[in-house]
Amino acid sequence: MPETLIRALQQAVPAELGGIKFASDPVVIPLVERWVDQPYRPGVVLIGNGAQTIHPVAGQGLNLALRGVNLLVDALRTQQPDDAVKTAFSQWRMNRDATRLASSSLEALFDRELFPRKLFTSFGMVFGDQSLWLKRKIAEAGMGVIS
Repeated sequence: MPETLIRALQQAVPAELGGIKFASDPVVIPLVERWVDQPYRPGVVLIGNGAQTIHPVAGQGLNLALRGVNLLVDALRTQQPDDAVKTAFSQWRMNRDATRLASSSLEALFDRELFPRKLFTSFGMVFGDQSLWLKRKIAEAGMGVIS
């Protein structure tokens, strides 16, 4: 297994970047969807991947972290820290389910090996690549933005 993975990486990574060696055997870490119910305590606020684990569809961890920071900064402009954290958390929680649904749906859509799914997603990728509106809607859904 490690030799196969090293060969695949060596084919994908330009040789100019150097050789590839494993410092230890590769491991698989199962990704389980989890969300903390209260991502703040006195003096501590969890955002992004600290507040949840979701399937990494298109690197959404950073987007979720930035959204959490944005909500907190906006609330801190007009409120005392304790109240600001509660306000930001309340807003974050309102669109959390939309983000969870979008992420889980995309994961499930591309994780199936059935022929109709493959046909549907192939058509969808071609159509989606041509549609700026659809690209925007998918990105917004993945970020939990509802418009």
